[in-house]
Amino acid sequence: MLNTTKTIDHEKSIDAGRHYDFPVDVIAPDFIYHPKNALLKTKPLKQFPELDQDEIRSGKSTLGLCFTSRKHHATGTILEITIPVRGDDHKFVGQVVLVRKMQHGYETGIWLRSQTDACRARILEQICYIDGYLEEKQVQSETPINAEQEIQGWISRNAALFPA
Repeated sequence: MLNTTKTIDHEKSIDAGRHYDFPVDVIAPDFIYHPKNALLKTKPLKQFPELDQDEIRSGKSTLGLCFTSRKHHATGTILEITIPVRGDDHKFVGQVVLVRKMQHGYETGIWLRSQTDACRARILEQICYIDGYLEEKQVQSETPINAEQEIQGWISRNAALFPA
């Protein structure tokens, strides 16, 4: 369930340490924070699309997604989120429950509409973090990196920190 009592201080600590380690200390415990440098598109919707049978069976979501947006989306707005990863566009629908003005846009939190979307988002966001981490490691290295080894290291340090 949404925890509204924790203060999110993303501006202060997101850039501390490695950029693509999961910033568990800066988010509400029920939200995954989308990496700053990973693409995300938003599209306001007038209403929620109908749930399919799998989404109905999966139940209500227990997870939100936070991201930085140049656009202001009012609390209560229904958004379709598109996250392009590895050549495919992944879409999610949620309702805006958190908006905070930041120096370079708006921190926006949406509550995902189904547990199916929550599970998909959790996996997809881990891929976004891993891809960014691998890119960052390769830029820092003078020789080719062992991607499999780096992925395993990232997973052992960060995967358990993602909200379930």
